[in-house]
This record gives sequence, structure tokens and C-alpha cells, in this order.
Amino acid sequence: MLGTLIPTPEYALIRQVFDDHVEAVNTFCLSHAGKLEDEIAALGLKITSRHGGMLPNIEDVQIGDSDFSCRIASVADSGRGET
Repeated sequence: MLGTLIPTPEYALIRQVFDDHVEAVNTFCLSHAGKLEDEIAALGLKITSRHGGMLPNIEDVQIGDSDFSCRIASVADSGRGET
């Protein structure tokens, strides 16, 4: 899934990990990028519709500038008891 990020004020609290991830990937520091991807996954991010409705669980979230991408988690992954 691709989209445009509309950041909330809370995004400022986690933005650095995404900026660091972009830099790690661009400089081919892939082991560091992998660690950052684990940190991002641990955030348990969710997406909502414009009207506030929850959408399916997501994974592999990447944010750079105002763009974001993610994958919809498989049905098996969606039932992991995440909140």
C-alpha cells in the first residue's frame, strides 16, 4: 500500500527512527537498517481511514518525507493478539 503521510503531533516522537532507516538503506548499512525495521515493527503502527475507521493490520512500514508504504499483514499475522 502506498500513500501520503498526514502526520499527527505524535509522529514527532517516532520520526527519527524512520529518518535513520532511510539513511541506513541509502548508505547500504543493511544490518543497521534491519535493526531499525525491528524497532519500527515493535511500534505496532496502525492505519485509519479518513473517517477514523480502522483498516487491516499492516507490516513493513516505511516512511520517507511525506510518503509511506506498507504491506497488509496476512490473515494469519492479523490474529496475533496485537492491540
